[in-house]
Amino acid sequence: MIAFSGPLVYWLHTQFHVDPGVFNVQLITDFNPATGQEFTTCEDAVSFQWIGPVSLLVSIVVGWLASLVFPRRESWQHTHLFSWYNPRNFVVLRYTQGECMEIAEIKRTIRGPMIPVITNLKDDLSIDHDAIRENVRYCVDRGFVRGNGIFLALGAGGDFPVLTTEERIATGKTIVEAAGDTPVFIGAQHTNPTESIAIAQNAEEIGAYGIQMSAGYYFQSSDEDCLRFVEAVHNATSRVAIMMYNTHWEGYNMSHEQLSRLAELPRCVGLKYSVPSSGPGEYLRGVDKLSDRLAIVDNQGIQVMTHILGGTGYITHLATIWPEHDLEVWRLLEAGEYPASQKKIVDVNWPWQSFRLKMWNRTGSESPVIKAALELVGRTGGPSRLPVRSLNDEERAELRGILKRIEVPTVVAK
Repeated sequence: MIAFSGPLVYWLHTQFHVDPGVFNVQLITDFNPATGQEFTTCEDAVSFQWIGPVSLLVSIVVGWLASLVFPRRESWQHTHLFSWYNPRNFVVLRYTQGECMEIAEIKRTIRGPMIPVITNLKDDLSIDHDAIRENVRYCVDRGFVRGNGIFLALGAGGDFPVLTTEERIATGKTIVEAAGDTPVFIGAQHTNPTESIAIAQNAEEIGAYGIQMSAGYYFQSSDEDCLRFVEAVHNATSRVAIMMYNTHWEGYNMSHEQLSRLAELPRCVGLKYSVPSSGPGEYLRGVDKLSDRLAIVDNQGIQVMTHILGGTGYITHLATIWPEHDLEVWRLLEAGEYPASQKKIVDVNWPWQSFRLKMWNRTGSESPVIKAALELVGRTGGPSRLPVRSLNDEERAELRGILKRIEVPTVVAK
């Protein structure tokens, strides 16, 4: 900054006829005792004690304006996080290739009950896209919309381990199209990073909101292996959000520190979270520590405390059958009516979950119970691929009794 000193003002006056009054000063005549001559000058227009602070302020303003005119373009690997903290709802702007992601907006999108969409099959065990589309639209039409619900396509509930990559890609497209504006996460988990990248890139092409990623499996993962895997998928895409999934039963449990590390990736903005069953302490501390940086979806079955600590959703298979129930639970959670929401969970979700866990020990997949329940309410379920089996008559009768007891209103007569 150039200081408007008296001599400079006088120079402007003599050379360009600038009136010193513009700077709120006057011409003065002074005497130089060394030469005995009089000379004309001006008083200092700006006190020099202000030059430093004003110069700093101008530099900041000019730098800020320049940053708007010339936006930074950085690689995904070298992204800076600029944060303004406000407990439980602080804002994180993640500047990446001219785009930004705000955690508050992310939490408004990844919000509500999350339905793992099942992959319906025809009798010949090919994909039944019509049934998938109908089951998704059933939930959308009953209120599963952006800000009030999320779909998870091709997770374990969608039987991804028994689908080819091509089937996963085709099924993901069907679900995204059927979901409309409701956010869809597509499971991109695989033992092979190349296949995960292909699924993730396709998810981006078809307009999915995000992908679900876990650490690699079969080969037990380490922190570094997990980070390398997720980074490879992250860097091979440019738009989709990434929701991490802590699949601790595969032999690797993500620590709070590792999850914080993964959250440094600009588009790693969600967490489907559970921990080994050693008590709720580790889980709740994780939600409390990470919910300012990630949209956390409860997979532990502690829906109320997760919401209190800043979580944004919970996993529910029951909503595929009876979406109105879980939407009401979510309404109560959002209203802070925690005792009422917990009572609904205890009365309805717990009996359903107990039966699912019992069946899981008999045939290791999530979908057979949901498919049987769909058929018991008059909708399309369908068979399962090996090694999984469908429920037998005795198991279906027990499931019918549970659906009647928890008052699912659409159970069809025998």
